Amino acid sequence: MAKNRSTDHASLKALFRGDLDWIVMKCLEKDRARRYETAIGLARDIERHLNNEPVVASPPSRFYRFQKLVRRHKLVLSASAVAVVLLIMGMGGVIWQWRRAEQHAELT
Repeated sequence: MAKNRSTDHASLKALFRGDLDWIVMKCLEKDRARRYETAIGLARDIERHLNNEPVVASPPSRFYRFQKLVRRHKLVLSASAVAVVLLIMGMGGVIWQWRRAEQHAELT
């Protein structure tokens, strides 16, 4: 299967780890009450996985939901991080120049 997808075994294994594991395990659950109620529920969970949204089958943890948020909004979060770093660098430059100007004023 890995050869057909032009990838190695490890990366193919990583592809099916996580959300898809949870979805399959929910499908195979012995207790009927813990399985998907309908095929539509299963389809919606697979669709959520493909859209990098939290799936119903996974355990509800804050870290998991945060991880999904980051995956969905990579571009916005990276642009925000760059803006914050530039803002901090700019403030550092302003403070450095201000102190330098104060020292120069004391000398004259």
